Amino acid sequence: MSTQDVLFLCTYSLQRCADALLTLPTDAVAEILEQDGNIDMHYDYYGNHYLFDPSDVTALYGGNSSTIRPWH
Repeated sequence: MSTQDVLFLCTYSLQRCADALLTLPTDAVAEILEQDGNIDMHYDYYGNHYLFDPSDVTALYGGNSSTIRPWH
C-alpha cells in the first residue's frame, strides 16, 4: 500500500481580499469607506481579518498592493 502526504492549505489571504475589493464598483467601496472609515474583511474560521484604510484602497486601485499592511 502506498502512502500520500496530506496538505491543508488555506487560500484566504490579503491578496485574495484585495482582489475581491477590486471586483466591487468603486462607488460602493467609497461608500463603505465614507460610512465606516475602513473596510474590515473577516475570516471567521480562523478569526483573522484584513483591514483596508482609504490609503490602502487608493494604492490598491493604483495597482500598488505591495504597500497594504496585513492587519490580522
